[in-house]
Amino acid sequence: MSLVVSTASTLTAQPGGMTFLDLVDRLRLEAGASGSGPSTVLNQNGEYERLVLWINTAWNDIQADEQDWQWMRKTVTFTTQNGVPTYSPSLIGLTDFGMWARDTFRCYQNPTVTISIANPAVITLQSHGLSTNDKVRFFTDGVLPNGIVSGITYYVLSALTADTFVISLSKGGAPVVTIGTQSGTHTITSSNSTIFAGFNNEIFLSYIEYEMWRNTYEYSGYRQTRTRPYEVTITPDKSIGLGPFPASGYTIIGDYFSVPTEMVNDADEPALPVQFRMAIVWKALMFYGSYEGAGDAYQRGEIEFNKMMRRMRKDRLPEILIPGALT
Repeated sequence: MSLVVSTASTLTAQPGGMTFLDLVDRLRLEAGASGSGPSTVLNQNGEYERLVLWINTAWNDIQADEQDWQWMRKTVTFTTQNGVPTYSPSLIGLTDFGMWARDTFRCYQNPTVTISIANPAVITLQSHGLSTNDKVRFFTDGVLPNGIVSGITYYVLSALTADTFVISLSKGGAPVVTIGTQSGTHTITSSNSTIFAGFNNEIFLSYIEYEMWRNTYEYSGYRQTRTRPYEVTITPDKSIGLGPFPASGYTIIGDYFSVPTEMVNDADEPALPVQFRMAIVWKALMFYGSYEGAGDAYQRGEIEFNKMMRRMRKDRLPEILIPGALT
């Protein structure tokens, strides 16, 4: 967003957009507060402390206004565990979870590998396409050999052939050595999504309501099923439920919307698209006007904020699809 600012202001537009410090400075300018700056958002007191607080409060209010702002939409990937039907946000590592984007889940089967008991261990995956320092993780429905731990990130140390490679626990580190015995089917995931073979069998998961999922898959012999899931639900505690109960070795991909976040440091930028960031200033100006009894400032902030929110809702909320005429 191009900013037209009075030369009396110290505000400068950053290459990536308006930072936390820029937003506070712009609020001071729009409010007509005395002085210049502030030079930082940290450890302020008095009027500058209020300006900092109002900007963050405005940012939180905008995020909380709608649960499905598109800029708050993110993607998560997790791997199934043998016979485990439900996966909570915390289990799959989400710390900013707000709600699921319901109809976005897909599933693919991870490629099967063989692992030698050797020094170094040799991993065999036909036409693996992996390169040095690519990340890989191993899973199994049985027992991995000693030296390899399920779900731990390893790095490709070198590709021996088009079908074999060796791994290390760190980039350029010592090769992994395996000992002991192993059993079951081993699968692999990789950071190299350009060539990863699992994508070739990817399918969409059909959403079903929780009661139907519970009455179908958490019932009788279905509890013992271990196979590829093809349906998904959202449980009352906001976990993802897969049906049938999955075997290990499948990757699930889905989207979610994050919870509101706060800005902390001077250079922090709100996830809000650049062209809408002045909405934070206008909302904060309403807080300023209410606190100071400055009706003109409050009214100006309210008018500009409402105009920008109308544009944001039109541009940054999911499109509402209207079904065709019934026949």
